[in-house]
Amino acid sequence: MSRAAIKEMPEHERPLSERYRIAANAWVQADHEARFQEEIKTSRFETMKTRLLAEATEPMAENKLERIVKSSDEWRDFILNMVTKRTTANRLKIDIVEIQMLEREQQDRNQTIRAEMRLSGR
Repeated sequence: MSRAAIKEMPEHERPLSERYRIAANAWVQADHEARFQEEIKTSRFETMKTRLLAEATEPMAENKLERIVKSSDEWRDFILNMVTKRTTANRLKIDIVEIQMLEREQQDRNQTIRAEMRLSGR
């Protein structure tokens, strides 16, 4: 069978463990991206201030540099990107929790079936 003929199993047919593995891997990657953005926030801010200061024709006070950077489209876009990445990671975490809940529900159903079978004498 050629590789092109291999089809991926539909999600609803996958075992919960495989769905969990896929969701967890996606969350880990998204969380990494979000944490990276959060960690470099200060560095990015300082880099933008330094660049602005280097481009200035006269000395500038620290508070003015900060105000200019924080009001810039570049800073707004950076913050928006950082928040979007955190939101994506949070949504993926919800997928993981949903799978965990499905597993618990499945275990509860199985326990109920076993208990009913014991009561009915099977």
